[in-house]
Amino acid sequence: MAVERYRPCYPAQPTPTGKAALPFVAETLQKELDALSAQEPKAEAFATDDAFRHAFAAWDARYEELYDAQEVGVVFLSEQGCGYSSLLVMTGLHKGTVWEDLRPADSGIAPTGLDFGQWYRR
Repeated sequence: MAVERYRPCYPAQPTPTGKAALPFVAETLQKELDALSAQEPKAEAFATDDAFRHAFAAWDARYEELYDAQEVGVVFLSEQGCGYSSLLVMTGLHKGTVWEDLRPADSGIAPTGLDFGQWYRR
């Protein structure tokens, strides 16, 4: 029994102030997510459907926790449609740079190479 991950298209939401002040760690978390993805439970590895569903639910909860934690330390700048958005990093080494949230395409959060001024003027 295969369980597919479905991420519907939602518009970006305003970032709560408390989250924007936390350290930006999307790069590190993406590495953890990649490693976790390789550990996704497979139905054929379990004796029963219930055992698989239980293991998958635990794995999925951890995945969602890491996925959502990538949004700390940033402010949403713009929605590009179908879940894609531009993010301004507010803390840490990348403070003041703009990153693209490409997670709907399973590409993580990636730098644009632009600071806010460059992004705004383009």
